[in-house]
Amino acid sequence: MPPAWLTSWMDHEGAILWRTLIGCFIVAGLWELFWPVHPVATRLERRWSVHAVLFVLASGLLAVTAPFTRLGMSLVVARLPFGLLNQAAVPFWIRCVAGILLLDMARYWTHWMMHSNRWMWRIHLLHHTDEHIDITTGFRFHPLEEMVGVTLGMATIAFTAAPPASVFLFEVVVAFLALAAHANASLPVRVERFCRAFVITPDLHRIHHSVRQEDQNKNLGVIFPFWDRLFGTYRELTTGEAGQMAFGLEEFPKAKAFNLFYLLASPFVKLPSPETPAAEPASRQTQIV
Repeated sequence: MPPAWLTSWMDHEGAILWRTLIGCFIVAGLWELFWPVHPVATRLERRWSVHAVLFVLASGLLAVTAPFTRLGMSLVVARLPFGLLNQAAVPFWIRCVAGILLLDMARYWTHWMMHSNRWMWRIHLLHHTDEHIDITTGFRFHPLEEMVGVTLGMATIAFTAAPPASVFLFEVVVAFLALAAHANASLPVRVERFCRAFVITPDLHRIHHSVRQEDQNKNLGVIFPFWDRLFGTYRELTTGEAGQMAFGLEEFPKAKAFNLFYLLASPFVKLPSPETPAAEPASRQTQIV
């Protein structure tokens, strides 16, 4: 059983997630305001308003369609006799750590599928159309992608029977990294070198948003970078690369990058390819290492 203090925290899941988001937004916002890595050309009010609407639409759609949260699913499964981690003989903390690792690996493979399957890429590409990465890019997701992510997340929890405590802790960390990893800022060099061994840092995730397609298939991890190392999708910046990196999608119309209606329609719009104008964006399957 989880310790009493963790159980009491889990009773306030929604409040803790919101406070985590708000706290990270303030801290990371100040961080990138005073020490930005790249200039952001888009007007802040336009960026923030469009990304806020996308976030509200995704949250609203999930509130209407999802019967309960991921934590709710884990509480249901914990009472059932099946599930990979539903083993009372295994100490709680071992099951909790294993649950976090399995959830993160599942998110890695979900992200991999978003880039390797042409239909899943259609709903994920909106996230990559931002040419100026900052903390608000962490809100730039199509509502359909959020639905797919929640569905696959629920399936993962049902199969693994990840303990509710591990699901709760995982959600809190992911909420933090959703903003921190997109921050237009870098950690001090020594801190960055240390942290990147254990967690996805802004410098690592920034590579994933490069305009180069081969880079978009790198650093797919959500919390831990060792899945990328294990499965051959890991890359670090070389000296001098950070300041020269360009972001976005070559095939996406630049003038539409903050047209909300076009962004929402993007999964159903045929985008031109810069190499072959009449073709769809190439399948990502051949690009994954």
